[in-house]
Amino acid sequence: MLKIFYGTERAQAQAAVEKVLGKDYELVETDNLMVSAMPSIFMGTTLFGDERKILIKGLDENKECWAEVIKYIDTPHKVIIWNEKAPDKRGEPGKTLSSDKRIEIKGFERVISKEETFAAFNMYDDAVKGNLKKALATCKTLEADKNKDPYSTIGAFASKAFTALEKRDHKAPEILRILATIDVEMKSTGLSGWTLVKKALAQIAAVK
Repeated sequence: MLKIFYGTERAQAQAAVEKVLGKDYELVETDNLMVSAMPSIFMGTTLFGDERKILIKGLDENKECWAEVIKYIDTPHKVIIWNEKAPDKRGEPGKTLSSDKRIEIKGFERVISKEETFAAFNMYDDAVKGNLKKALATCKTLEADKNKDPYSTIGAFASKAFTALEKRDHKAPEILRILATIDVEMKSTGLSGWTLVKKALAQIAAVK
């Protein structure tokens, strides 16, 4: 079984992963993954049973390994590949993956509401002006609402920063570097998303 999940709505995607694989699964890191390791991942067995449950994150960022995926469509294991972007149907392996009915491809995207966008933009502006206390107060209000999404908030910050960069704001390059680091931490650490939003606000407020 091979499934492809994609998108930035991590909470929903994680819930879908656990629904299929449970909470006891193998996590494969792809940064230094070699093509030679692909057969053991998709076809290899384990001492604890014939079927394995495997989650592979960001495989499309490893171009060489991603190109090999179509060789393992018939994997005997339960494998989920979770990328940020949908498979590109204009080339391989996206074209084959998208046309093979044995493979489920599912997106997890969330559109941030106008209310959340407005609040996120206000937080960003307050932080840029050095008014960290006010920015954190707004953040606390959003954090209390379980329907609000810290990942989308960081995305709204990035949108503001790119607009500032186009206007040649001298703070924008450093703020974008901060947000890029926060984005990586959201994907790779166990820290709360709102904790990282607060960290981003503090670092943005400190940019001179």
